[in-house]
Amino acid sequence: MRIIILFLLGMLSFNAWSNENIYREISSVVNESAIVQKNTVYDATSNTLYSASFERINKVNHLKLKVYSEAENRYRLVQNLDIEMPSDEVTAVEIIDQYLIVFSRRNYHRFSVTGDGHVSFIESLPLPLTLSENFSIKPLKASYFLAYDYYHEEQKGYVLHLDDSGILTKSFDIPIPEKQLRESEQYYFDVLSDQLWIVSVYQRTFKFLKYQLDFENGIGEQLLHQTTVLDDSFDYVNNSLYLTKINSLENLVYVRMSRMEFIFSVNEVVENKFEADTEYTAATASPDNLDYHVEGDKLVRIDWQNLQPVRQNSGIVSIGIHHFLNNKLLMVPDFDANETKLIEFNGNVLRDTEKRVVGGFSGKLPSSLGQQNSFFESETNQLMLFGDNEFFVWNYQPPTNDISYRARSHISQNDTIQNVSQMEYVGYTLESYFFLVRSNTDASSTLLRMQLDGEEFKLKQEVNLTLNGEISAVLQSIIVNDTTIVALHYSREQAFDISICKIEELTANIDCQSSPFLQHQLFNSGSSDYQFVRLGDSYKLLFASKRDIDVTLAHRTTMPILSFDNELEQFVVESEIKLEKDEHETRYLGVDNVLHFDQNNVLIDYNYSSKFYYQFNETSSSWESQQAARSAFNIGQGLQGSHSNDYFIDYIGWAWVFDTKDFGFYRSKQVNNLNSDGYVSYIVVDDSKGFALYHGALPEIRTFEFVDTQPFVDKRTLSSLSVEGVQDQPLHIDFSDHFLNLKPGDITLSLNSGFDETNFNHRNLKWDGKVLSGTLDNDDMFDDEGFASNLRIKAKWHENQIQRSSNFTIKLVNVNDAPDLYAPLTTQYLKANELYQGELLEIAYDPDRGLLDFSVSNLPSGMELLNGRTIQGAIAKKGTYTITVVATERDGLSLTFDIPIVVNASGQPPKAGGGNSGGGITSPLAILALLSLCLLQLSRRKV
Repeated sequence: MRIIILFLLGMLSFNAWSNENIYREISSVVNESAIVQKNTVYDATSNTLYSASFERINKVNHLKLKVYSEAENRYRLVQNLDIEMPSDEVTAVEIIDQYLIVFSRRNYHRFSVTGDGHVSFIESLPLPLTLSENFSIKPLKASYFLAYDYYHEEQKGYVLHLDDSGILTKSFDIPIPEKQLRESEQYYFDVLSDQLWIVSVYQRTFKFLKYQLDFENGIGEQLLHQTTVLDDSFDYVNNSLYLTKINSLENLVYVRMSRMEFIFSVNEVVENKFEADTEYTAATASPDNLDYHVEGDKLVRIDWQNLQPVRQNSGIVSIGIHHFLNNKLLMVPDFDANETKLIEFNGNVLRDTEKRVVGGFSGKLPSSLGQQNSFFESETNQLMLFGDNEFFVWNYQPPTNDISYRARSHISQNDTIQNVSQMEYVGYTLESYFFLVRSNTDASSTLLRMQLDGEEFKLKQEVNLTLNGEISAVLQSIIVNDTTIVALHYSREQAFDISICKIEELTANIDCQSSPFLQHQLFNSGSSDYQFVRLGDSYKLLFASKRDIDVTLAHRTTMPILSFDNELEQFVVESEIKLEKDEHETRYLGVDNVLHFDQNNVLIDYNYSSKFYYQFNETSSSWESQQAARSAFNIGQGLQGSHSNDYFIDYIGWAWVFDTKDFGFYRSKQVNNLNSDGYVSYIVVDDSKGFALYHGALPEIRTFEFVDTQPFVDKRTLSSLSVEGVQDQPLHIDFSDHFLNLKPGDITLSLNSGFDETNFNHRNLKWDGKVLSGTLDNDDMFDDEGFASNLRIKAKWHENQIQRSSNFTIKLVNVNDAPDLYAPLTTQYLKANELYQGELLEIAYDPDRGLLDFSVSNLPSGMELLNGRTIQGAIAKKGTYTITVVATERDGLSLTFDIPIVVNASGQPPKAGGGNSGGGITSPLAILALLSLCLLQLSRRKV
């Protein structure tokens, strides 16, 4: 058995897993494309198809090998291998007997293949020769290969051999006299005569090389080397080489190009030239060693005798790339049906075998999935998908974070299902799943009751939801308690009707009756503007309108919170939420979306992006509201199951964090590494895991874990922070007001941002990683030149390994202080008739760096105030004196202080005292020196 796979490496790129990602993918269910192309081979022994592709993930090559086994004419996916390879491109894959060999630039990779087609990886080994990155490898016969290095100096071909143990060795060399061009080269090997042909085309030059290979003796002998140059009429720019066919016996070569085709008689250097059919040039395929090839819907036979190609209709139409699996089996893609046909080739006839390659998990996923046709029931962890007029049910297992196929419906012939325009999930109760089906032929609506029974999802009952026996469109159905479903009917009037459907507890059968909604109370518009919203996991319902209403026309100014009373068989109003008005207070705003955290906490997104957070006060039995911070987050209904605590996933898969302080949403900079071009639903089942459902053609299910549900988030508010650092008042800046999930070490601060930046070190302010706090004093308000500059602070952090920063300023606010003393004053002992002088500015000062005015009273005889600030003189009379001084600053604050003086004969205090001696001091600073050493506390007062 010899099977060949030739393909190119797919250059796909994915983000590396890191703590910057939102998701960590656990498992995937992929309904992959069944459009199988040239990377597919066929094993007739095990009736197995192998489809191989390569992806580059995290800068590492991955071999993706899918094994399809046939049953009832359908080849279905039975094995899906993902093997990490060294980071060098793959050039070819060969299956020989029990081995699958993958060739890459410097290595080959061995796999074992069992009789039933099962593949297992063995090992990677180095190639038995050194090649550049630009070589090709082609099969010759049995277990032999030809490797040709395009840019090697020796210009050789190498014949390699795979032995019985699956080990590759070099057998012999083939000297190639001229360097060929990779883009224009074709190899052809004739198994019958062991002859190798190389056809090379470069512009107008065609080269033909023919070798006889002796595998037993390891010899490659050149038999022919011919060059043909076409005339100038040949448009080589618009002609690419597609395939060649060889008549080795007569040395005839057929060359198929984009717009031309030739038959060359190499011995005679003669060519026959034909205008080629350009419609299906991309759909050419040729079986080995046959004179036929396929071009789209044409079967082409090379008539060697008359030296011309002969075309006939094949009966097979496809615009995709055809591929011969062997001389008798052709693959043809069918894009419309998302499958690949297997066509049998017998002589000159193509026949459809009715065998098809179908996508992975075929029959377990719909071929296409609409955005509104997926439903998850959290109580039973069942995911229900509706497509192809059938249900497909998958079971999610939270403990293992895995998902597995459970059942499908077999009701595609049911008239109700066939005429579906919209499918809406109502809910689960009494072991039954309920759906609302709207017809695409009339306004009728039907309630379906489904149950899981083994591998079937069975339709147990369908009930037409009429209004008093007449067809009436139903806008919404909702389970209001364990045994009741309510359907809201369409009405243009401002009073509504409902259907109340009671569910029998033993049989779960449904019986529906019409009833007025809230005794036909008037609402602000027709029923199509209203919706029920369940609050949390309770049966409490918010009834809200999407439409704005003029305040002068409103019948209601509140939204009712409802519960269903089984005895009354009607809704009762438990509480009400006041409607919010627009900025002009002329209209009550309609509700765009509602996000319910639980039955007592609701965030309502009104029209025009006005958000309000409501919390129910149990004491007053009323709802208290607070306007929420504006954000770009869309709180659509699909997000009710898409959040973990305060961590939310939006409809395109980005992560947002809800701030419980300002009730705003702020986007995380984590990478959405499950991103897709299509629409994706994200279901979070518990606080850390869930699954992503990819809608559209070929739907996928991927289970994931959150990498970090408490990511560091910059609210982008720090730069607009305006803080006043008021003297002598506590300063407290909580950075968690500006960054969510802030941890110590996330942010570093520095002073003088943008100037002489230094690490944060302030005498009165402390930074603990979350809070900047302290009390600025008078000294912080001034420097040597006067008023100090405001504190410029830079905060730095990292997002996705990129350093970010933001600057903010603490504006220094000085508080005017009254004058003060440099030091306390004590009693001064002066010598009678001795001259003394003292400067008041050396005793008192203005903390705000201003000038002081002094007034003095009670001056003893002999002393006087000079220049408004100097006391000078001599006191003749002994005794005790008190000089009173008033120091006043420019804004009028003043300090009054007393200077006590004792005049005696010695100028010394009594011996038992210990006061300072003042006798004999004549320096202008004498009094200051004495006063600063006094021990007696002065009384002072600010005016």
